[in-house]
Amino acid sequence: MAAYVYHLAIYSSTYRDTTSLLQTITFIAVHPTSPHIFCTTSKDFTTRIYDLTRLATEPSTNLHWAPDPRPSGAGLPFGLRAAEPEGRGQGLCITVLVGGKSGGHRAAVLGAAFHPVLPVLATCGTDRALKIWYVRPQNTKTLVREDKPLFSTTKVHQASIGSLVWLGREHLLSHCATPVFRACEGEETILKTGKGTLVIWEWLAMDRFFPPEHADSWQDVLRGSASEYQDSSSLKVIAEYAFEQQLKPNVIPRIHSCFSGEPQISYTYPGSHAIQVVGLASARPRKKPTISDQGKLAPPDQDALQRHLNIEPLANLGCIQLSIPPEEGSFHACAMNPDGDVVAGAGCAGSEAAIWVWYKRSL
Repeated sequence: MAAYVYHLAIYSSTYRDTTSLLQTITFIAVHPTSPHIFCTTSKDFTTRIYDLTRLATEPSTNLHWAPDPRPSGAGLPFGLRAAEPEGRGQGLCITVLVGGKSGGHRAAVLGAAFHPVLPVLATCGTDRALKIWYVRPQNTKTLVREDKPLFSTTKVHQASIGSLVWLGREHLLSHCATPVFRACEGEETILKTGKGTLVIWEWLAMDRFFPPEHADSWQDVLRGSASEYQDSSSLKVIAEYAFEQQLKPNVIPRIHSCFSGEPQISYTYPGSHAIQVVGLASARPRKKPTISDQGKLAPPDQDALQRHLNIEPLANLGCIQLSIPPEEGSFHACAMNPDGDVVAGAGCAGSEAAIWVWYKRSL
């Protein structure tokens, strides 16, 4: 059996658009079954999908805008080829998920995740929006431009969403930054910070767009209704976990998830001196209000997580903290190996970059 490995080197985290401004790449996601397909998210509100089997110097196939007879060179932020070459060597942009009022992101896109089986891509960003797009790479020379996702909602988180990951066919895990609220104290209005949350939720319309009995017959074009791609309610929040309180607003924790063994995540805040390792079973259902006159809250459904994701409640790891002395350095990001028994933290020790590693026997 032959194995093919693509070596992807990102020499610069910025690229130039048609206005000659540098736009930052915020995240890179690789397709789980087709490693030559990957996507990038950016601060220009777009998500771009690339194919490493095609050359970046292919000629433009854009239509012309009269009276100019030449192909338009508006650029990728508008879902069109740029006037200048996209780069050198392998890798051509084949799909652009455009931002804007019609259905795309209205602020910087911070994260993306390909579905493990279906031709679906989920994205999130600083506009508090979670979006699910139908992306089916096709062998066509025309750049695919999409501005209407199958699903979009801002009803899961209250602040910028840093990342998301698929837990199964229709279940996702996403997390947000520290939210900011207005509070009244006497006659004054002040700003207070809350707790960022990690939420497990379900997309309820998955079987409507992708019926299990027709798993092998996908459409070339698939669109949802306006009620789905503007601000949909076709979701169910299963459980959530609250991060520790932060004094600074809009701070997004860096998280890394591991689901091969015991489902767990590790997270840290940029500039902090500790990494938290949390079992996914620590997430709890949101409290739901009852219709009683006393205003009491209904007891949370503690078995919801076990029913939806088959996670045993007795496997709750709680929270384990891995810390370093403040004088030794600070963390910027963290990661775990697939089995969850090795945790690494990356950051700075003085003026130099540093990596700290913990093994399970030392936890």
